[in-house]
Amino acid sequence: MEIQVFKYKKPGIINEMGIFLLRGLTQFTSGDMDKSRYSVKTRAVAIGVRGTIFTLKHEENAGIGTSTVDVEEGIVEMTNLQTSSITELKVGETNSVEAPVQNATLTLNFPTPTGGHFRINGQTITSFPHIAALAKGTQILLEAEREIGYVFAGWAGDFRESDSTYIISLDENMTLTGEFETYAGSASGYGDLWSETGYSLIASLPNEDANNDGISNGMAYAFGIPPAGFITQAERALFPALANSIPGGGGKAALKGWIPVNAPEDVVYSIEVSETMADDDGSWTEIAWKEGNDAWTGTAADEISTEAAVGGYVATLFKFPTRYNKVPKGFIRMSIKIDGD
Repeated sequence: MEIQVFKYKKPGIINEMGIFLLRGLTQFTSGDMDKSRYSVKTRAVAIGVRGTIFTLKHEENAGIGTSTVDVEEGIVEMTNLQTSSITELKVGETNSVEAPVQNATLTLNFPTPTGGHFRINGQTITSFPHIAALAKGTQILLEAEREIGYVFAGWAGDFRESDSTYIISLDENMTLTGEFETYAGSASGYGDLWSETGYSLIASLPNEDANNDGISNGMAYAFGIPPAGFITQAERALFPALANSIPGGGGKAALKGWIPVNAPEDVVYSIEVSETMADDDGSWTEIAWKEGNDAWTGTAADEISTEAAVGGYVATLFKFPTRYNKVPKGFIRMSIKIDGD
């Protein structure tokens, strides 16, 4: 059996489900989504479901596809992809449809190949224009993954869509263009940036995680990460983590993170220590801090070093002192505060 199954998600919601059976046998059970959210197809038929359990079989021989449906519960509508005729099947009924196997072409353009990359059905595309001939009705998962400092500008061409992950059905020849653009952030501060996203006032608070990607709104803002898109692995690597203060080993342990060259002026980056891991802010002592692009200050500011800027970010190391006269034994963290927070 060969089967493609895709689920398209927005935060907390499965919006669509698509299945394209290439060949073999499968059983399908619909869930709680509206029937219009399901797409079940073969090269010969499209299936409409209504609270349904059914078995679908598809075979191909000499350029002819044969799809057979056996309904166990609910109602199924079989649409012949060649003639567009519709057959309604009820519980206990079986029907087969034959149709010639037909292909359609997907063309993906990337005029300015910077800022990210694209995947089609999980395969990273490396040359453009990318042209693929696939069976008509194939469910295609389009993915656009941005690089640090960029946002996805959207899909254009035979349809327009702003979501970076999207499912299409290749029912006819289709040409698409994908683009990324530089992420500019907001020159006027956190509040204005988040007011443009469409999130509610509560969801857009700095300590909230509006898009459920595991990173607070304030942390994403402080490290130059677009607020509406899911965080990438490269962006996660920007956040402070344990490192070695001397490249190649042999040095003291250090806390290392990458801070934007043009850090937001309403963000305070703070190095804090505590004897415990308690979340209570009163148990943490601030020993070094900087606001926006200002210099580091505080009792342990001389333990901080920076490297040359790369890709719009400055690598920042806080080295644990050999003697703990400045940093008490215990725990250390970098915290983010937004002016007005």
